[in-house]
Amino acid sequence: MQRRTLASVIAVALAAGITGLALRSESKTTTSSQVTKATGTEQQVVRAVKGAPTVTATTQAKDVSVDDVIAAGEDVGTDRTDLLVIALDSEEAVVVAEAANALVSRKAIHALPALMEQDIPSRPWAAPSVIDAMGRLAAEAPPAQRADVVDHLVKLLEVEKRRESVEALGNTIQIYEALGQTGEAKAIAALERELVDPTVETAPKVVIVQSLVALKAVQSTELLARVQAEVAALPPVDGLEAELRQDLLTVLGEALVALL
Repeated sequence: MQRRTLASVIAVALAAGITGLALRSESKTTTSSQVTKATGTEQQVVRAVKGAPTVTATTQAKDVSVDDVIAAGEDVGTDRTDLLVIALDSEEAVVVAEAANALVSRKAIHALPALMEQDIPSRPWAAPSVIDAMGRLAAEAPPAQRADVVDHLVKLLEVEKRRESVEALGNTIQIYEALGQTGEAKAIAALERELVDPTVETAPKVVIVQSLVALKAVQSTELLARVQAEVAALPPVDGLEAELRQDLLTVLGEALVALL
């Protein structure tokens, strides 16, 4: 899937007020030379003079700064997945984003259960990064685990479609992309259902089509052609919806060429 095209769809969605993917807050940075000592019975992260902190049995997400996560991500000589997984629970959007990206970069498929355990509806600042990481890591996972991620994303999609909030609508777009990123053929049927669902708006359908292309869904060409004809036959409209329909017709045409 082309990131540029998805970004433009998200931008349109933001302009229309249907998604809320902004960072919850700016991170509070610390230097790697800081040392936080244990207080009472609660052990905190022990920051070394260089590199990422050492994780203890009681280390919590609130103990981890964005600098710590970046250091852990760059520490290619040491397995820092434990710290990155803890950081997924942070209340700082940038910390979660850096941790999720680092897990994907190191192809840490054993972090998939932790990602799937995240409570997406209650964590809007973390949801986009977590959903994206699930899709990209699933592509590296064995077939059975990859299929489990698809099942989880489909269930999450059902939850988000029932919620009436700007964050939920934004999450559905991210889930459509993540399903395409998994590389799992099982996701094709779910995406096809969404493409013909009359409750799904035009902008998200652009991402659905792109995900079907990413999955090399040759079996979807007949459906894509039918949707293309249906959209082309709709009564004319003006403004934003007209632009979105044209975008959808464009990606449908490109998809039919790509999947030949």
